[in-house]
Amino acid sequence: MTAFIDVPVTNGQTDATFYLHGIDDTTGTVTITATVPSFYDGVTTVDVVVPCVQISSLPDSVDIAEGDVEFLTQVGIPEADSSGVLEFQAVRAGGNPKVVTITSSDSSVAEFVTTPLTDDTVYVTIPTGTYQSAATVGGGGVAFHPLSNGMTIVLAEIPGAYGGAWPFDGSLTPLAAAEPDSGPGLLGPSVPNPTSSRLTIHFTVPVATVVDLGIYNVLGQRVRSLLSRDLPAGDHTEVWDGRDDAGEELPPGMYFVRVTQGNVTESHVKWKYDDRRGLPDCPSPLFLDGHLYVIKEGGLFTAFDGESGEVVKQGRVGDPDRYFASPVAAAGRIVTASVSGQVAVVSSGPEWEVLSVHDLQEDIWSTPAIADGQVFVRTGKALYCFEDLSGE
Repeated sequence: MTAFIDVPVTNGQTDATFYLHGIDDTTGTVTITATVPSFYDGVTTVDVVVPCVQISSLPDSVDIAEGDVEFLTQVGIPEADSSGVLEFQAVRAGGNPKVVTITSSDSSVAEFVTTPLTDDTVYVTIPTGTYQSAATVGGGGVAFHPLSNGMTIVLAEIPGAYGGAWPFDGSLTPLAAAEPDSGPGLLGPSVPNPTSSRLTIHFTVPVATVVDLGIYNVLGQRVRSLLSRDLPAGDHTEVWDGRDDAGEELPPGMYFVRVTQGNVTESHVKWKYDDRRGLPDCPSPLFLDGHLYVIKEGGLFTAFDGESGEVVKQGRVGDPDRYFASPVAAAGRIVTASVSGQVAVVSSGPEWEVLSVHDLQEDIWSTPAIADGQVFVRTGKALYCFEDLSGE
């Protein structure tokens, strides 16, 4: 590494690529100046920030009878609120691999499996040149090992980085089969969020039953019991004043709202798709005209029959790439956007086809927005508006 480099721009080209590495354990703002004889200088500033580690590919609930679930830890530039990774960034080549400490807040609910160790605290490595740990236990990664019904918080930590917390609820799929057919406690919006005082929690009870509503901290500890009693079917609200069960004001931080009632594993799950190779880590699914569409890393686009869950067609959209943006629908078409800037227009239906792919050559991390038949795509440099989705 050096603070001065020559970046050649070859004849016929307008730009060239170079990489900027932050110094380990330092933060601040650096000014970058590009100079060429007989040209005006180019000047920009870059913020070097504390990195963030997050957990990926770990569902927030799982059937304890299904066995271990392998998951990833990833590092990069944090979101504004440090709740996750905004942009992946590889561990600096020539530096030290990052060792991630992973812990379960309740060792009776779950522990972890690695090649050398099975425990409630394990360690995995993110090698230099990559932004995530290995995907399999055999390759040096980690798996979540459920032990019993309950709730635990999975914590991923790297010294000097913002940590990641992942709430896991194993109580939604108990091994006991005989449960009353009571609907799920459908948790609605909690407002305002974030809040500095009172939080109004909205939830729905489809069938009259006993409902439990509680507040948990990031360690999985129940800090406030808001209710545990019979409730009639319908919409309900409860207010949390930011205090614990002893009436003491809780410190600022991240808290989880949990509402439970009955076992709905058999009564309310229409279908389930278990092949994780076709499921996305970040983008949300899109339901349109009786079909469910998902796009995952690599540009793998899958259409499911909404009634049966059968895969009706699966294929790639554009060149292989990463995807953070969710697919959206407009004018009977489906629009996808990859991280590197590929915007694709796809026809809807069981025999979907790629109508067009436009390479904006700018990073896209957010889901396109739809308004008045127009599609707005926000890149790292500009806001684009598309009106004609015919694919021509």
